[in-house]
Amino acid sequence: MAKTTLRQIEERLRGMFTPGEQRKLVFWYDESASFENEVNQLDLPGVTVYRMEPRTQFATKWMLEIDHPDESFLIYAPFAKPPLEENHLADMLCYSQEYSTDKATMIAQDFDLDERTRLFVQEHINFFAAQDRTKRFYDLGTPAYTEETFALAMMAVLCKCPPKPEELVRHVLRGALDAGNESLQLFEKFGLATDFWLVCKRLFGYNPAGKNLKDLVTCLFATYAAHAMDIDAPDEWLDRSLPQEGEVLNFLDSMMNYLPDQPYFERFSATAAQELNVMQVLGQLQHTNPDLLLDCTVFAAAETQISSWIMNRLMEENTSATLKGYSIRQICEERSKTYFGAKDAQKELYCLLANACTVLEAVHFVPADGVDALAAQYSGSAWQADTAYRKFYLSYGKVIRTQEIEKLQALVEKVYTSCFLDPLAVRWCQSLSHDLTTFQTERQTHFYSKNVSGTRERVVVFISDAMRYEVAQQLFETLAMDAKCTAKLTPAVSTVPSYTQLGMAALLPHVSLELQPDSTVTILGKKTVGTAARESILQAAEKNSSCIQFDQMQNMRRDELRSYFSGKTLVYVYHNQIDARGDEARTENEVFSACEEAVEELYKEIRRLTDNANIRHFIVTADHGFLYKHDPIMESDKVINLPQAEIKNKRFMISDDTQPVAGAVGYRLGDVLDTADNRTVYTPLGSSIFKCAGGGQNYVHGGASVQEMLVPVLDVRTQAGHVETQKATVSLLPTPETLMDGKITLKFLQTELVTDTVLPAVYEVFVVNAMDNQVSTKRTIRADKTVGCADEERRTEVTLTLKKLPYSRENDYYFLLTDKDTGAVVEKRSVKIDIAGAKKEE
Repeated sequence: MAKTTLRQIEERLRGMFTPGEQRKLVFWYDESASFENEVNQLDLPGVTVYRMEPRTQFATKWMLEIDHPDESFLIYAPFAKPPLEENHLADMLCYSQEYSTDKATMIAQDFDLDERTRLFVQEHINFFAAQDRTKRFYDLGTPAYTEETFALAMMAVLCKCPPKPEELVRHVLRGALDAGNESLQLFEKFGLATDFWLVCKRLFGYNPAGKNLKDLVTCLFATYAAHAMDIDAPDEWLDRSLPQEGEVLNFLDSMMNYLPDQPYFERFSATAAQELNVMQVLGQLQHTNPDLLLDCTVFAAAETQISSWIMNRLMEENTSATLKGYSIRQICEERSKTYFGAKDAQKELYCLLANACTVLEAVHFVPADGVDALAAQYSGSAWQADTAYRKFYLSYGKVIRTQEIEKLQALVEKVYTSCFLDPLAVRWCQSLSHDLTTFQTERQTHFYSKNVSGTRERVVVFISDAMRYEVAQQLFETLAMDAKCTAKLTPAVSTVPSYTQLGMAALLPHVSLELQPDSTVTILGKKTVGTAARESILQAAEKNSSCIQFDQMQNMRRDELRSYFSGKTLVYVYHNQIDARGDEARTENEVFSACEEAVEELYKEIRRLTDNANIRHFIVTADHGFLYKHDPIMESDKVINLPQAEIKNKRFMISDDTQPVAGAVGYRLGDVLDTADNRTVYTPLGSSIFKCAGGGQNYVHGGASVQEMLVPVLDVRTQAGHVETQKATVSLLPTPETLMDGKITLKFLQTELVTDTVLPAVYEVFVVNAMDNQVSTKRTIRADKTVGCADEERRTEVTLTLKKLPYSRENDYYFLLTDKDTGAVVEKRSVKIDIAGAKKEE
């Protein structure tokens, strides 16, 4: 029982027991036993509270008149007053007093209830029979209750949730969606079931003849989906739509955005999808009006159908297909941000489809002519095909491989090999044989003299074994997004053959390189194999230099790092993530994952050395790149009838022979090494391999292809400490002065693109009244477009729905744009609302 009611009872009883008065008896018959749990809490000085049971009248009379004839008592009887002929205490009542009240009256007094609400309380008085329930109710405060709000508060107490309609419905729906729902059972027990459905009617307009929770959920989702599709929504959904669609949208949006509610949202979505036959309905739309699929975001089936539509277009090699003007890659990007599209499995599928689209666009690829033109073409944009191929297979290893995905994989492999990889590799081989001594693109053999020699500042050179150009492009993009990094990426042409020992030697200071019969490389007779040997050669040119393995440096603590770099101006760091995995037959299929790990490792180490060792200048390069094809190499892809060779590899041979070899291209080794060496380097024409012993045929290097020979020179400068950044902003484009309809379409422009100092941001837009109360749905705008995106990609369009409220043209309303993370108001723009036929606000 609440303290307020007890205090009132105490005040009245104390008035009946006048201080200083001789013995007095007060009888309290409580027919409903409403106060049997609270009566002992009464504080009545000088008065004993005695509980009388129905069959103890004689014992009570003996106690009062014989045992305690001089004491004052409050005799509490939790039953109705007996009729006169059965009341053995009737004579005592003649010289005593009676106290009577009922809990409904007391509650009505506590909350100043009107007569209608007081009667409602009387009808539901059993709700207040339990002390804990009554206390929780009183703890809600004393608002100006009506019958509706009083019932809402009672249900909120039973559900232990805030007394707000949307919170109550949310709590109830968290239980079973059938007759076993515990909250509904409680409402039935206390006569509040009808009141709950009245809450649903007032909140959403839900009022069918046969009310049940599953039907409510189905109507909520049908309303949301029908609203998104507007008049083009399927009839099955329009028929189940609720009139208060603004409240419906807000309700489901809040569930999607509130992490604890998301499992329930997904369960409700699945239930509604089954009731509304969503998979079949959307399946029909995929063939008749697929644009509408983009409007549906509350059913997982929409993602399934959109993915299917994209899959069908890709299998037709129709990479230019669009929905609502969005390209396939844009659709994949945007759907990956929707609720169900952002789920790991679906997001991975969209990633797979987007990258498949990029690879399939290579069907139109035409390689340039000449080494310099090819290097410019590849470093300009053609690298994207290799990155897409790599990322396609990263996703391919994570998605469920359906028959459709297997067919897409076969098509991707075919197009990548026959339309991109082979034509590019053949043209590169042909161009290299013609331009070997004349091309102008930076040569790997000039790396030291051009990028390192004579530097007056400390430089750390990361040499990542087999990091081909397109992987370095990903590292470059990662660094470019860091406000503390400035990076520049340029290509260099490696040696041919493009293998580790020759590539590592080419990066050292040298005048010429000597390739020994055992495939090792020497500089002025000194071996270049191993960290110690390379450090010796490096220190001969720059005494304050050293070489170290990446893993060794990575394990150093801050003090160890500072001590190691003290006094050094040049450090070569050897990183071996990619080649270590690719060169092993048992792990070559992990090479694409190794590329991702290499990018992450190098980025983190650059940041760590900046912060812990005060390094500001880094260069990332590679000894060579690699070729990787997912499918097994066929015998027809192997070059046979090979000449005698002293060094033989799947992608190159060194031979004294100078005769042409069918399916191969020969280069004079002396032209590569700038020596008088007359031996010939043979490489397969295109992406084929030489037939020779040994496993590991999918991952190869050593030959003459862009992917093997075009290595990165990534120059990175960093800053320590704080760098000022800002969020990307959006601007609300012109809006109507007056809203004449319940739906408003708004357009936004991302005014600043995401860069290293401009961070992506998320904003929310909605309509508020003069008291800043939300009167419309809330929509999200993402400012995450980066430099290079098309102008139309910077534009976002959202639709708001006004709640069904009485509006007045005389009142003030505003479009409110806020930062979702901070809640800060970014823009507030006034607007009038004049909806025809609407009631005027009071």
